[in-house]
Amino acid sequence: MIDQTVLDRIDSLISKGEAVKQTAGPSFFVNRDPVATALFSEWRSQCLSTLTRVFGKSDPCTISFGQGCKDSDLYDVLSGLGILRAVREDVRDGRLATVREMVHAEVFDDFLEMADYFMSEGRGYKDAAAVIAGGVLEGHLRKLAQKHNIATENRTPKGPKSKKADTLNANLASDGVYNKIQQKIITGWLGIRNDAAHANYDEYTNDQVASLIGDVREFISRFPA
Repeated sequence: MIDQTVLDRIDSLISKGEAVKQTAGPSFFVNRDPVATALFSEWRSQCLSTLTRVFGKSDPCTISFGQGCKDSDLYDVLSGLGILRAVREDVRDGRLATVREMVHAEVFDDFLEMADYFMSEGRGYKDAAAVIAGGVLEGHLRKLAQKHNIATENRTPKGPKSKKADTLNANLASDGVYNKIQQKIITGWLGIRNDAAHANYDEYTNDQVASLIGDVREFISRFPA
């Protein structure tokens, strides 16, 4: 799916880069003709900001632009424009959706790592780990619903109200994102989270929480959002 807003922004940056290129003056060094420094700095900053916001600071495109386009000369401007055109092609071909899925997965995995840490600290921390893993699950269900154009809010007389995780789970199953068996499994996971959140700590075991963390991680991998 093409993200037209991102595509338009990249087109704007390419146009601005072409304008920067036109400011190049003569130099004794091949392809090192200087360009207008202020205009170059502004353009470079906008490019890096956009790439970081869209793809993340650790994405190869962002890193390549930062390293290959840092001096105010024609060579670096041409390098930057080449990277932007490659990025535009990736966005046009739908790569952006894949990148966003990866970012979501990485963020959620950071929280699951935290839950793993709590579990390693001993049985007294299983409840915190259950709450964290359950929160990651609910967050992923919401992202998954958004990906499949399923409403994540209900309209009420007092305004929009976020759907509960159980409702999102039922909606996702009804729309065929996953089957009814998976829905029932998720209902069980949400049950552990609810018991932890309501201080029903004797209703689940240490082993069940450890299993929950692994199961949620695997679920995110199988159903990326």
